[in-house]
Amino acid sequence: MISPFHTSYGLGVPQRLRRLLFTYIISSHPFSRDIYVKIALKCILFSFDHIGGAADFALDIAAARGYNSICLLHSFDFNGSGVDLSLMANSEANQNMPFLSTIRAGHEIDAAERIGAGKRIPYNQSHFDSIGITAVWEKYEGILNWGEGQSLAIVDDGCDLTVPEWQNGKVRAAWNAFEQNDDPSPVPPGYHGTSVGYPSSLCYNGLCGVAYKNQTVQIRSCTIVHLPRIEGEDVTIARALNWIADHAEEYGITAVNLSALDDKPHTAPCPTVVDEPLCRLREMNIWVSAPCGNNQHTNGISWPACQEYCYAIGSVEEEAVYNDRYANTDLLVHAQYTSSSNAYAAGSYQIWREAVIKAGFPWRDYGKTLPEAAMAVFQKTGCTYHDEATGLSFQSLNLLAAVDFVMPEKWSRK
Repeated sequence: MISPFHTSYGLGVPQRLRRLLFTYIISSHPFSRDIYVKIALKCILFSFDHIGGAADFALDIAAARGYNSICLLHSFDFNGSGVDLSLMANSEANQNMPFLSTIRAGHEIDAAERIGAGKRIPYNQSHFDSIGITAVWEKYEGILNWGEGQSLAIVDDGCDLTVPEWQNGKVRAAWNAFEQNDDPSPVPPGYHGTSVGYPSSLCYNGLCGVAYKNQTVQIRSCTIVHLPRIEGEDVTIARALNWIADHAEEYGITAVNLSALDDKPHTAPCPTVVDEPLCRLREMNIWVSAPCGNNQHTNGISWPACQEYCYAIGSVEEEAVYNDRYANTDLLVHAQYTSSSNAYAAGSYQIWREAVIKAGFPWRDYGKTLPEAAMAVFQKTGCTYHDEATGLSFQSLNLLAAVDFVMPEKWSRK
């Protein structure tokens, strides 16, 4: 018996056994017939290390589709008959994960049976508790509307609009920055954009992202989220950002999740064609943020997060600064990967923006633009984390504290 797999590449496991395991999962468990999970499993089991960031490639898809990456990476148990899903579900480390909580002897239980009708399931219970999202939902229920009336633009490598998660009006508009039409479908090697909006915007079968009543605008702007190079990719990303600025009022766009990253450590902005539309969006009071990266760099962060008018979102996990970070990191958000941190930040901005408008809060006392005021409040009200590796201290997002800061006490449910 070989158990467990210790890395995302399945190193040390004979190729024949890996292939048998993959075949068993795909044939025996309906959840694995999802094309995104097939791709993730292949990356995990067959070591597709010729793909830049293969581990991220696998983890991002599997986790964001609701299939917990922890179980996929650390709970494989090959004993000649396959994977014991019930053991995965009962593992203490996996108790808070949406997918695992549905597994009982290899089948799914209806969401209403698990949580009771009308209740919200946080996209990730642990992260939402740490960020203060679940506390905000409870305290301001009936007062705030959780992103309703706002759209979040997702600028990534394409979105499959046919998946059930993006039905029922969740997608307000879509665009393809390559062909300049309204079809954002991913083209291989693109894979990431379909699911990256789930942490911020999901509202499906009771599972909820941060601002779960918002809508999304899905834009294909790059060939693959982990950019092979900046040159050329920056042109279509800039085109996407200008399209957002042109259509922001029409579609109610208040925030942008700019998901792409080049996985290189930058200590300062890199002059590119994205700078002008980023500045334009900031002046329009539209939030734009990007992930710092997941490479454990301590000497810089990815492009375009390093750009002047794009907020750089890092991650904190288990009370320690995690993944790429440097002095140009603007904010940490609890998550395992910075693509999730960034999605949480964008959704949180929409909730905070709603609170500011509801309260009539004088945000100009804190920044020239609304995003700048939001970042100032997020940093002011968040927790401080000192990072020994860089010798720097960073602020993390506490959404409850940030919303409390702008909302009169009389409007909370206490």
